[in-house]
Amino acid sequence: MDQVAESGVAAHWKYKEGGHYNAKDEQKEIEEQLHWFRDFVSLSGEQNGSASEYMANLSNDIFGANVYVFTPLGKVVDLPTGATTLDFAYKIHTKVGDSAIGAIVNGSLVPLNTVLKTGDVCEIRTSKTSTGPNQSWLEIAKTASAKAHIKKALQKKDASIMREEKIKAGKLSIFDSFRSQGFNEEETMQLLDNERLRNEFHFTNLDDFFVMVAGKNPAPGTVLSLLHIRKKPGFEFKKKPIKEENDKSPVTIPGGSSNLAITLGKCCTPIPGDDIVGYITKGKGITVHRKNCPNIAHEQKRLIDVYWKEDLGISKYPVDIEVYANDRPGLLNDILQAMASKSISVTDLRAHVIPETLNDVVSMTISVPDAKVLSDCFADLLGVKGIYSVNRVTH
Repeated sequence: MDQVAESGVAAHWKYKEGGHYNAKDEQKEIEEQLHWFRDFVSLSGEQNGSASEYMANLSNDIFGANVYVFTPLGKVVDLPTGATTLDFAYKIHTKVGDSAIGAIVNGSLVPLNTVLKTGDVCEIRTSKTSTGPNQSWLEIAKTASAKAHIKKALQKKDASIMREEKIKAGKLSIFDSFRSQGFNEEETMQLLDNERLRNEFHFTNLDDFFVMVAGKNPAPGTVLSLLHIRKKPGFEFKKKPIKEENDKSPVTIPGGSSNLAITLGKCCTPIPGDDIVGYITKGKGITVHRKNCPNIAHEQKRLIDVYWKEDLGISKYPVDIEVYANDRPGLLNDILQAMASKSISVTDLRAHVIPETLNDVVSMTISVPDAKVLSDCFADLLGVKGIYSVNRVTH
């Protein structure tokens, strides 16, 4: 890898330079190349895959660079074929890429997935309020270096979200323990502002302490003992009732109890019988998704095991589906009749015709108790004249 980096890349740049730069231009080019090497060394050490795989992708960025794009000031930026304005942004600077919200190419405002071609003049639009990279950017970016920067930013974002959740969980655990002794949240915070506590567990701020508590080191009981906390005289502790929304949730987590709210994802509408997984959200507890939901495909670090409860009663759950059929009179009526025969209620229905094929697309939200009933429903719909496909919808 060192040999390629020191010889191959240098030879590539030497070929590009052709010996025509003056001293000032050459010095600037050398500085940019050194910055590139430092960037490469930093990113290559952080990749989850093999160094050879990353180097192969990076080699394509370098030796496949045959698209030449101009900045508004006339600087040439070389990119591989298929590179987008997002790749261009990261080639300019990491901060430009991370804060990019769009681009102006040849005077026209375009999105970040716009493919660039030789001769284009590109200017990146940034925003200080940009939310930064998201998972979809990994599909937009084509260069290894841009993808590496995006992955690094996403890892930092995930780490930040996980830390916030741990702070919240640790704080809740401490507050519950101190509440059992008769202390409210304000009193608890005052008691935690304690030099002995800081020296014992080596933290500088309470957020770090709450993260430690979330990891059960220290356990809340240990904190009570260390601070010699005793129950207030005459105080009688009443356990907080379990949140009603968790009682009603058809899903549980290992251990059967949680202070976090559990809700069903609206994007993939999971129902009993589906293979499911829990997704730890930012500030909203746990959202349950189907395991094949594309919206969580790149979020493995924030997934936890969840299970359907055994006794779910007679509850029904919304499912979004699409029906594809050859257009004919009476189709909608036959669809509704098929639903009624299975006692399945339709809460929303929309239909439109595809002009090119004269086929109907019927979008529906139906209510079913489980995946078995849904499967039977699909079979009945496919038995309706003209219907050739029925699918669940993921938003």
